[in-house]
Amino acid sequence: MAAFNTFLIEEQLQCSVCLDIFTKPVSTPCGHNFCMVCLNKYWDNSQRCTCPLCKKEYSKRPQLCVNTFVSNLAAEFKESLKVKSSSHTKEPPAAQGHVPCDVCTDQTQMALTSCLDCGMSFCATHLEHHKISVKLKQHKLIDAVKNLEIYICQRHQRPLELFCRDDEKCVCLFCTEGEHKSHNTISLVEESAEKKIKLQKTQAEVQVMIQDRLKKIDEINHSLDLKKKNIDEEKEDSTDLFRCLMSSSKRMQADLLMVLEKKQKGLESQAEELVQRLKQEITELKRSDTELEELLDSEDHLHFLQACLTMSTPSYTNNLDKMKINSSLIVEDMMKDLLDLQQSVSSTAMKMSELTNLDYQREEIKKLLNTPLQKGDTWYLVDSKWFNMWKKYVGFDSSNMASLGDQMFYPGRIDNSRLLKDSLSIRGHLLEHLDYILLPKEVWGKLLSWYGLSEHQKPIARKVVEEGLFAKSYKVEVFFTELILCEFSNMDKGISRHFSKVETVSRIEKEMRKIFNIPDGKETRLWNMYLSNLFMPLDCPSKSIQEAGLCQKQTVLIEQRNEDGTWPQPADPPRMLYRAYQY
Repeated sequence: MAAFNTFLIEEQLQCSVCLDIFTKPVSTPCGHNFCMVCLNKYWDNSQRCTCPLCKKEYSKRPQLCVNTFVSNLAAEFKESLKVKSSSHTKEPPAAQGHVPCDVCTDQTQMALTSCLDCGMSFCATHLEHHKISVKLKQHKLIDAVKNLEIYICQRHQRPLELFCRDDEKCVCLFCTEGEHKSHNTISLVEESAEKKIKLQKTQAEVQVMIQDRLKKIDEINHSLDLKKKNIDEEKEDSTDLFRCLMSSSKRMQADLLMVLEKKQKGLESQAEELVQRLKQEITELKRSDTELEELLDSEDHLHFLQACLTMSTPSYTNNLDKMKINSSLIVEDMMKDLLDLQQSVSSTAMKMSELTNLDYQREEIKKLLNTPLQKGDTWYLVDSKWFNMWKKYVGFDSSNMASLGDQMFYPGRIDNSRLLKDSLSIRGHLLEHLDYILLPKEVWGKLLSWYGLSEHQKPIARKVVEEGLFAKSYKVEVFFTELILCEFSNMDKGISRHFSKVETVSRIEKEMRKIFNIPDGKETRLWNMYLSNLFMPLDCPSKSIQEAGLCQKQTVLIEQRNEDGTWPQPADPPRMLYRAYQY
């Protein structure tokens, strides 16, 4: 009987959370008692504040105070218990990564089992109550897990035991009586078995894909090794070739210098021979000149005539132009061949320099393309076809490196003809990336300096604007807002004009005054026309087109005050529009 009373008292002083004698017991508004630590921990781990026993929900977390009466009873009961120290076995401490017991005050105690009904994990000592109590024996126990909350329905605080195929989620028994009542549910074991079969098939496919990719990696690496080997051979061949070229050029230079020196000596010898011959002729001609002078001075006619008959004519070269130094054409032909060789080398060097320049172009544009949008900055539209051709030409992408410098991909001058409707406007319905690319000002400037712009085309420049009335963001305004402008006195005749969405209502009014020749002193007002007979005043000149709510193809009217001070339009059209909407 005493044993029965002791068990009865122990059951009354037992916390239903930790299943141990109360420690600092507190009472909930519904009248149930729990350890203060257990109740706080339970509420900390729950989305709603409910009683762990009766599940009564509180809108506000109650302020807890120790129940002194129950606390004293628990203390006296603990004192009355005589527990032998030998009857207790020391629990192994919870190692790092293991689940600690939720009841033990020492968090190093390792939990062996988790209870899905209690929502807590227990060590061997605190699990004893689940083995003794008939009610607790019905609880669902699993091996200790850290994330126990994912095994419990957060709505009903019950174990997740079923799988709803309609909603593809795990549910508890209470869920099948509510929103999942008519759904197709199955046990977790059966669903897991079916899923595993499907996953095994998927895993097999994944493994095949892994092997395919590993094989492809091997092919790529093998191809890379071959290409690296070829490049190494080309390096050696080019080094040998340049060495041979240098050696040949030096040998050719030495041979050419030797030939030129021989030619120089030959020319000198030939010139000396010609000079000696001319000097000899000069000597003979001088002697003949002296004889002639003496003969001309003679007054003896007989002697003069006899001397003329017997006088010998000195030999001399009749055509001095034929006396010139003859040079062989062999050296001239050789020099021509050298000049041709020089041009060929220069052309090759230019091609190599161009490849180096393409690397510079690629890296420079890559860096500048990351330029962020800043309000007021200017960006430029470039035909995506031309830009993609340029990317291939400079090997912009790693996959395009094979086409580096390939003349087949040379883009030529920047050509935006596909984007242009006429010389002043672009075509509508153009799509970014598909039809055009937006480039920062610095990128446009460099491409323009490198390739130039097609004849009779002008740059397509656009500004970065701030758009959005509430969530602000920066965007390049590619297409302007088209408005139909007309006078109130002639609504059937409208004139189309394009405006930036950041331009103000006053800018529209200024343009309309200019179009319709309205004097500066004339008082006017603007109306935004909806449908065909509803009007809204545009009476905020400082508002932007975006803020004023003006859209594409919308009609804006301007009316002029009459000489008598009245307006052609009824005094209060906005109220008419308001009533129409209210109706």
